[in-house]
Amino acid sequence: MAVTPAEILIPDISLAHKGKETLIYDIKQVQKVEQSQCNVRQQLLDGLMDPISPSIPSILLWDDIGLKLFETLTLNPRYAPFHSELGILNQRVEEMVDIIPSGSLLIELGCGSLHKTSIILSAFERQKRYVTYYALDVSRRELVEGLGKLRALFGQSKYVKLRGLLGSYEDGIGWLSQYVTTGNGHDEGDDGAGPKMVTFLWVGNSIANFAPDDAAVLLQGFSVMCESLNLSCQFLVGVHTCQDEAKVLASYDSTEPALCDFIFHGLDQANQHLQEEVFRRGDWICRCEFDSTDHMLRVYYEAAREVRIELGGDHERVFNCGDRILAIVSGKWTVEDIQQMCGGVGLEVSRSWRSVDYECEFHAIRPQ
Repeated sequence: MAVTPAEILIPDISLAHKGKETLIYDIKQVQKVEQSQCNVRQQLLDGLMDPISPSIPSILLWDDIGLKLFETLTLNPRYAPFHSELGILNQRVEEMVDIIPSGSLLIELGCGSLHKTSIILSAFERQKRYVTYYALDVSRRELVEGLGKLRALFGQSKYVKLRGLLGSYEDGIGWLSQYVTTGNGHDEGDDGAGPKMVTFLWVGNSIANFAPDDAAVLLQGFSVMCESLNLSCQFLVGVHTCQDEAKVLASYDSTEPALCDFIFHGLDQANQHLQEEVFRRGDWICRCEFDSTDHMLRVYYEAAREVRIELGGDHERVFNCGDRILAIVSGKWTVEDIQQMCGGVGLEVSRSWRSVDYECEFHAIRPQ
């Protein structure tokens, strides 16, 4: 049975302000959430038992606590990607907003602290362009806190409307179909005719936390949905492009407490899913490596001594000193990498902006 928008769209009145509300719509499907929780545990077991490349699901790092820990890391002056991306936005944001028609939807994939978002929305305000902004995230707390900050800046704006979507990227694809086909929100633009375009905003190199093929599939999913709805779309994607190994590793210094706290949170989460203390922090160290061949940074848990872990039943795994478990990857993709990824799914890079230190780029991506 199909779920109607009225049944899944739940306003969060905690953001009410001077007679108005910033609405957060719960677009999650309960059955899928329960399946996802079971799948994470199974992915964890499968990853740990992989005889060649053991790993943990990176999703374990991205709960509310993990997001806060990562934000602390990005604010470290030594974490160059965050500051380079801010530099592009501060210098070139007017050009970026120029490619987004007035009356558009702007959907951010993962909301984070929304500091960069405020720079973009301020440009809409200055240019007197109408936009309805949706922050899409799996964390209700991040949405409430982030949108609350934006509301302090744009709550009385004539041009900027703020909304939240509580769900996964896949949930967002399904929601977009209901948004357009039911007519919900079609008075959001400056002329009441509905959105002229959807721009998906993906900042902070988040796209490169996926393998290139997986990132391409996700972009394709949004693009194909928009095409089926006769809706124009584009992506505005921020990526870290630095290929200097020393500079990359300086930003991901494994001796830095902020990085270690974030990475080891993944082991804490693994213990919760396994319902016992399988991992002890003192048994592991954080290790970072940059591969200049595939332009990927990989962060590992490296065994500091022989570690024997029991995973229930007959599942047991011995890690010798120096053995590794993959925690997370972060691509440092060149424009050629982005073009190759997009070309395979019918997309292309239409415009790019580069930071003055050549460490970050923004790309506008559109269907071919």
